[in-house]
Amino acid sequence: MKQLLGVVVGLAVGIGVILGLRWIGMHYAIPEDFMPGMNPSPQTITVGSWALGALAGGVAAVRIAGTPASGWIVALLAIGFALIQSLIAPHPLWMQFAAVAAPLLAGAIVSGIARPA
Repeated sequence: MKQLLGVVVGLAVGIGVILGLRWIGMHYAIPEDFMPGMNPSPQTITVGSWALGALAGGVAAVRIAGTPASGWIVALLAIGFALIQSLIAPHPLWMQFAAVAAPLLAGAIVSGIARPA
């Protein structure tokens, strides 16, 4: 039961981070004239939000559930969320690869750094 609670809370945290970062990136992006040539594209903000969402959700899941498997479950669910986004709105090929690679990398990081509470 504790692991299920950890996964549910981790999934909620992860999706909240993904949607929050995408909203911030779309509405408050750095203007092009502020730093010429250094403005992150909305695509890189999206990929970064997938990675940070899987990272934050995985850490929350491991802290609550007490098992590293919870972090991996959240990372796999984040991959599914990213792939669904890629199917709904067509993304370039590099973003489709990043939809799998970024949450997997975050899951590997979570399994190495997160400790149960």
